[in-house]
Amino acid sequence: MNHQNTAGERGNALLAELNTLDNVSLDHIDLNSCRLHSLPESLKHFTGARVLSVYDNDLTDLPEWFWEFQQLRVLNLSANRLSRLSEGLERLHLLEMLDLGHN
Repeated sequence: MNHQNTAGERGNALLAELNTLDNVSLDHIDLNSCRLHSLPESLKHFTGARVLSVYDNDLTDLPEWFWEFQQLRVLNLSANRLSRLSEGLERLHLLEMLDLGHN
């Protein structure tokens, strides 16, 4: 198993473990360089986050539940393989910074 896959698996495992705890709230989520091909579904339990960074992964699209992150102020989706975003982006009314570079 290579280091890149291991990093992604650790990120997924951590989110899954946090999801089992009661009343966990994350303000800043950093899943940079985890070689994710899709966002872990366990992430949808932390929609109160204000900062989400998934820089340098292999994301090609975002799941529909992603647009429930309506508290986001900062969203870094740079250095992935995204070619478009859904109309759900309009739901992120509090967003102050969006980085889509190098997609």
